[in-house]
Amino acid sequence: MLLDYARALGCDTSDATPAFVVEQSAFDERERLLGGAGIRGDYVVLHPTRAIAAARSRWPTGALTQLGKSLAGNGDALIVTGGAADAAIAEHIAREAGGISLAGKTSLGGFGAIAQGARGVVAMDSGPMHLAAAVGAPTVGIYALQSDEPDRWAPLGPRTAVVRPTYPCPPNHRKETCPDFPCVANLDVPRVLAALGGLWARLPEPA
Repeated sequence: MLLDYARALGCDTSDATPAFVVEQSAFDERERLLGGAGIRGDYVVLHPTRAIAAARSRWPTGALTQLGKSLAGNGDALIVTGGAADAAIAEHIAREAGGISLAGKTSLGGFGAIAQGARGVVAMDSGPMHLAAAVGAPTVGIYALQSDEPDRWAPLGPRTAVVRPTYPCPPNHRKETCPDFPCVANLDVPRVLAALGGLWARLPEPA
């Protein structure tokens, strides 16, 4: 539906998959941030928040911390990202999961460069999730609430997967009204890991 605006301007295309071009300044930012954090090898990115998280005092972190530990369990460094408003959440998860937080420290392009260099990105339904998909990173989007619409808002890119809602949210538990996000607290971590593993399994073998 949103592409109707582009069509009205004569900008229609047969392939509507978005692409984000990372500029050299963003790669320089990535090298500075990763070098400062002591990250030299492979890493995975966890983006554990969405815009509504900063407006809630009870964004659950237990399952997301478990997810972070599992992501880092095969020897990859764990980078936890977020906006400045999410810094406390990201730092808590990074600390408990044995990773490092770059929340509030990256530009948009810098995040894109970090995502592009990652072995995988796991993110709540959010703008950074779409950006990671657009730079071609293996990207798993988590749609936790029953009111989320993964069929409409799924990440578009060459290597993406979604984890659909399973928690039985009451009808009034939309993101704007939910008091404590039990769907996030009860996140099915094995399903998320399986989705990422499926993306990795489809990657071409190194030459």
